[in-house]
Amino acid sequence: MSERVILEVEVSSHRARVEEITAALRDLEQDITRAGDSPAKLLRAADLLRLELKGREAAVQLGSARLRMIGD
Repeated sequence: MSERVILEVEVSSHRARVEEITAALRDLEQDITRAGDSPAKLLRAADLLRLELKGREAAVQLGSARLRMIGD
């Protein structure tokens, strides 16, 4: 496979995971709100998802930039 095809697959994979994380975070934040006292376990899970989200968003940005650089 060419570098372009590999990057397209990776960027697509990261984008899909970003959507999954965003939905999971939304649900988790609702659970935290309903829990009232915000159990530490839920807060920790939300923190881990936010951390992964930042990394995935950065990967999408870098991969997309690289794709623009290598052109068609």
